[in-house]
Amino acid sequence: MTTTIPLPTPILGNSLYRQQLAAFKQVSLSKPFVPRPNPPGTITVLVSSSSTLRTQIALRQLLSILTADRHKTASYIQTIPSAPFPPPFPEDTPGEQLDRIILERAFDVDGVIECIREAQARDSFLVIDTITHPLRAEFLRDTEGGNQLLENVLTVLREGKGEAMILNDTAPSKQQDSNSDHQYHVPKSKLEENEALRSALGAGLYGESDLMLWATKRKSGDSVVEVLIDRYGPREGTIQDVES
Repeated sequence: MTTTIPLPTPILGNSLYRQQLAAFKQVSLSKPFVPRPNPPGTITVLVSSSSTLRTQIALRQLLSILTADRHKTASYIQTIPSAPFPPPFPEDTPGEQLDRIILERAFDVDGVIECIREAQARDSFLVIDTITHPLRAEFLRDTEGGNQLLENVLTVLREGKGEAMILNDTAPSKQQDSNSDHQYHVPKSKLEENEALRSALGAGLYGESDLMLWATKRKSGDSVVEVLIDRYGPREGTIQDVES
């Protein structure tokens, strides 16, 4: 049997769920969408309120768009919390465009709707979901790792010549005493490259471990590939088929 990625499931009865779905499609996707004139390699931060049921419906629509058109390179990245970390892959791979990344869930419905419209209008873009697990800059007692992470993300965008969108509902901003050994700041010069990343990361974010962007994507055939972007750059590993 092949490995499958679970999709969100309705939390209400089937009949009511179908009614909600029909109403949601009519209300949320009825307005015409005009693509923003953002140049390739830019990042858009979306901030809005949350609604779990509406998000499940919207995410299903987004997944259907990303998987239906094989000519698109729309991608979806999900950030993970500081613990537990996924096991590292044994081998590093060169940076490459992340193709058709599928998320399990998210909680920013308006952001997902916006991504649906972007997916319909663009051939290539990248979605970084910071709703499920808020984006956090967590370094190993230095700022070099955090700086390298930002550069790696921007490199992936430039190589793919796509646009990135950050679904950002609750970007944390934690402060500690100025004498604390665990308080680190990304130098302003590094963040000035991209206003959206500066907004998402903010100042005064701290921690004891690296920030990682964790995602899954489907490759040719039935194989599923997991991609990890951390301070060392993108890494890739294949999830083997599971025997029944």
